[in-house]
Amino acid sequence: GYAIKTSHTMFRRKFLTILLIWTYSSNGRGLKTTSESLTIKRITSEWREICNQNITLSEPFNSSREECGIRLSPLRSNLLEWHFSFTGMEGSPYEGGIYHGKVRLHHEYPRKAPSISLSTPSGRWETDKEICLSASSYHQETWNPNWNLRTLVLSLRSFMTTQPREIGGIDSSVQIRKSFATLSRQWRCRVCGISHNNPCASNALLTRMDLRDRILTRKKTSTSSKPTNNSSSSSPTEISKHQKSHLMYRQMAKYDFSRIGKFLLLVQASWRCYVL
Repeated sequence: GYAIKTSHTMFRRKFLTILLIWTYSSNGRGLKTTSESLTIKRITSEWREICNQNITLSEPFNSSREECGIRLSPLRSNLLEWHFSFTGMEGSPYEGGIYHGKVRLHHEYPRKAPSISLSTPSGRWETDKEICLSASSYHQETWNPNWNLRTLVLSLRSFMTTQPREIGGIDSSVQIRKSFATLSRQWRCRVCGISHNNPCASNALLTRMDLRDRILTRKKTSTSSKPTNNSSSSSPTEISKHQKSHLMYRQMAKYDFSRIGKFLLLVQASWRCYVL
């Protein structure tokens, strides 16, 4: 009887351990909300930095002395899809060309690497096919969350001059690549509507004004949620109580109660298991 009770107790311990690991894994419901919040914050931070550096797709190339040769912006309808353009490297068969592509972010970005593809015919990569890079979704094991979209596009631009040995690369003659570089300036994206032959703002892309409007909307929302000092409607004691409840609500909103509830239930079940 003692051996049977001991085996049952060990089974319960192993089962609760597995359940605890599953609850706090990336597939659990608790971390999903946290991951989505992290993704939104990261995208907003990168977009603000890109706007400050004047490298959005609405900015023409060679408009400043500090030209890096890349432009990128997210879609207005989908922040997980970014479009980019870059100029061909000087002294290469791609010099004089402008190439357009897409970056599709994982819903757990920056924890998971994004995928990247080129839409403009270049003679270097297949069009609209994911390119294998150490910083792309083909190699999640080598992805570093400290990397960002700007460095990803910059690395693709410099990687363009290497030999095509990766997935998605094609080998073509220098003459074909030069002809594609000439035709690339006439190319137009069917999704975002960007054409570098006649650069203009696209309604499909997020703009600097959209970022400013979102910041102003957040400020107005936070201001409107604060209690007003109206002596005719409430006394000073009632106002202070309202302020206390508002601050308490804001502190409570920082926590994910789905995770806390699961954790407390597991602690209680584990304690009962070890007591038995």
